[in-house]
Amino acid sequence: DAITKWFASADRPKEEVIVVIDPDNWLLKDVAPWVDQVSKGHALGEAAYYHGSRTAHRLWRELCLKNCDVDIDTVGVPYVVHRDDLAVIAPLWRMYVLLIKDRLEKSNPKHEEFAETYKSLDVNWAAEMYGYNFASTHAGVKHTVVRRMQVRDVDGERRKSVLEDVAMIHVGRAWFPPDYA
Repeated sequence: DAITKWFASADRPKEEVIVVIDPDNWLLKDVAPWVDQVSKGHALGEAAYYHGSRTAHRLWRELCLKNCDVDIDTVGVPYVVHRDDLAVIAPLWRMYVLLIKDRLEKSNPKHEEFAETYKSLDVNWAAEMYGYNFASTHAGVKHTVVRRMQVRDVDGERRKSVLEDVAMIHVGRAWFPPDYA
């Protein structure tokens, strides 16, 4: 919603490539090496925790409205995407998130079945990630899946040599106490 409104505003993005990160990403260095690889129709994204999941592809097939025969690129933030592509993706992104959320609503007679079918995906927690993946596929934007553009605080310790090229830390769960279920 916010990205769609940004594109409609007087302050719409002028940069050719946009890097979408979560508010809990901590930038460590310049992301230009990834930005330089993006062109219209071709974006980059960090491998999502569900990368390679057949269940994620099954969810796409259930909800897709266009390009249903195309496999989704299972990426998470950061998304590095051409401005023109993001302008098309943004409203679709919102639409797919709302489709997922609607399926999870208690007012939906099949919400329990949907939640159980896609429980392994943690679809309620990550609806915006799936929404982005689905919107990108719908829009025909392909992603190169990259690794180590960021590290996540839940991934365990890494050797210093592995971290030298990492551009950011995603600290999404750092606040959870050790005994959190």
